[in-house]
Amino acid sequence: LTIGKRLAQCLHPALPSGVHRKALETYEIIFKIIGPKRLAKDLFLYSSGLFPLLSNAAMSVKPVLLGLYETYYLPLGKTLKPGLQGLLTGVLPGLEEGSEYYDRTNTLLEKVAAAVEQSAFYSALWGSILTSPSVRLPGVSFVLLHLNRKLSMEDQLYVMGSDIELMATCPDMIRILSAALHVVLRRDMSLNRRLYAWLLGPRSTRQSNPEEHASHYFNSFSKDMLVQAMVGILQGKVRGGEEESILMHDLKPFRILISLLDKPELGILLVNYLLYIKLLMTCKLDCLSSLR
Repeated sequence: LTIGKRLAQCLHPALPSGVHRKALETYEIIFKIIGPKRLAKDLFLYSSGLFPLLSNAAMSVKPVLLGLYETYYLPLGKTLKPGLQGLLTGVLPGLEEGSEYYDRTNTLLEKVAAAVEQSAFYSALWGSILTSPSVRLPGVSFVLLHLNRKLSMEDQLYVMGSDIELMATCPDMIRILSAALHVVLRRDMSLNRRLYAWLLGPRSTRQSNPEEHASHYFNSFSKDMLVQAMVGILQGKVRGGEEESILMHDLKPFRILISLLDKPELGILLVNYLLYIKLLMTCKLDCLSSLR
């Protein structure tokens, strides 16, 4: 336990890559000595330091770390299952488009899936996507890459994992959009452009009337989701961190609305629909009270 703690400390992101490589050499010596059975038993002692490393590792460290996974973790097979979600959370950051180690990371994940069974693999993958924002993009990209569009879902049910509710929670578009709307509070123009492009559709020079196209796209694909997401935010179903004050939490929905009003294609329509929903709810309550 003490050795595992000290090695994990040696893999701190603030330390130089030379320290990381020396620590990984020590891990390899230990893994050779204890063998796969003991490694499976003590998996969490050593993995707590190794799993977070890849996303912060220097280019010279990444191949050494991937080599450890390939040489010592893959042979563990189904005994990897208790630490599978942590492994995926640690490896998925290497699945970055254009990265030098993209293919190697993808191959490693495919071999892990084969070693632990596909259903268990995808259950852990959905768990990682749900709990770790940093791996959501590479995680979803991996699923889309390995989803055979020529086959029906019945022929590849393993993609859903063993927990259907967990999988359904991860691609829930209303929850995803509710979280994405908080981006406007950062006042980052680059992030805002991406959010608006998602809601209003891609712009093209071939379009004779871009505003009309954006309005049509929004009404066809995004409007209902955006209204539901904002209703959830206004009702307090989406909270910030626990450190967030009650006042800031109460003001946040209105700050989001004010930011969205800067985009005329979104803001006015959204406010009109929210007021319409509020009016309907008020009328419904008045009717119920009169019946009583």
